[in-house]
Amino acid sequence: MVGVIANKCGSNYHGTLVRDALPDNLPLWAALKRDESVELPERHLGLVQPSEQKEEWIESRLESGADLLEEASILPFLDKLKPVQFMPQQIPAVRPDALSGKTIAIARDDAFSFIYAANITLLQDMGAKICYFSPINDDSMPVEVTGLWLPGGYPELHAKKLSENTTMISSLKHFHQAGKPILAECGGFLFCMESLIDIDSNQWKILGLMKGTGRMKSKLGGLGMQTAPFPEGEIRAHTFHHSMSSGTPDPICHGVRKTIAIARDDAFSFTYTANITLLQDLGAQICYFSPINDVSVSAQATAIWLPGGYPELHAKKLSENKSMISSLKRFHEDGKPILAECGGFLYCMDTLIDLEGNSFEMAGLIQGTGTMKVKGG
Repeated sequence: MVGVIANKCGSNYHGTLVRDALPDNLPLWAALKRDESVELPERHLGLVQPSEQKEEWIESRLESGADLLEEASILPFLDKLKPVQFMPQQIPAVRPDALSGKTIAIARDDAFSFIYAANITLLQDMGAKICYFSPINDDSMPVEVTGLWLPGGYPELHAKKLSENTTMISSLKHFHQAGKPILAECGGFLFCMESLIDIDSNQWKILGLMKGTGRMKSKLGGLGMQTAPFPEGEIRAHTFHHSMSSGTPDPICHGVRKTIAIARDDAFSFTYTANITLLQDLGAQICYFSPINDVSVSAQATAIWLPGGYPELHAKKLSENKSMISSLKRFHEDGKPILAECGGFLYCMDTLIDLEGNSFEMAGLIQGTGTMKVKGG
């Protein structure tokens, strides 16, 4: 990182605050004020796409943005930039004949447009032939197609047209009934259901390749990093959507958030905000539980953190909470990860002897006895 451009600054003083907050080796190149001439309209999944705007409108935004940067005297900084050095990538070799003789039809129109050039290039490098079609405007799929890709997009904005194109729906159903492969993701997945409910609560009958109803929501759902435990291994990805589905067949797997249950009560309290923030920044969902008072760990937990604290001062209560101990033992027997440190580590042992010599049965996740001493060691 060689410099910062602050956008949408409310005043010159706002830009000064940004500059003063930066380290000495990271200069503020420009503090751009709010300007409607460079704003791009947004919708629920991001920006309104360029294909929906007139070319003159797009050019005017680019020209206005260039003028803003020039007025901010940014050009001297740009002249000093060195070429970007990319780290070497370990990209697996592609079999050029893996999809030889295969033709993949890709839906592409106003309803389906979340298509990345790198994916198309990869399919072509593997020998596939690519063709495109419009579920909104075309009467049927292309002929002699061996695979179908329904990518993401905005089917909810075009649900009426998609629903009314009955010849296209019949064509897609025949393809599905022939047992040919279909990849449907995001908006394409919604299109495959029996019905779709848009933002205005209008319900449309759509493709019907699988049972279920897709519903658009006004608020984000499932935002953040999730893990999909496929039989072949876990896949991690970021989710960002305004939709939900119901009544669908049971999936082979589904995305789940890593939920870390952290012990927090009078016995376990040595947790630092920076650690919690780091876990959340990595996509984890955090929940808390009390080994003293609660009867079990949250059923949503995929990992447990037993931090430091003073379990020796509350050993009697911890020992008497048999239901919590049973919950922790089941979690451990299931092979799920547990981080235990300091007092949390003592709690994991068979027994704990307090400062007065009293011995208490603990969680028993590992063999051993913890003994408190009067003197430090």
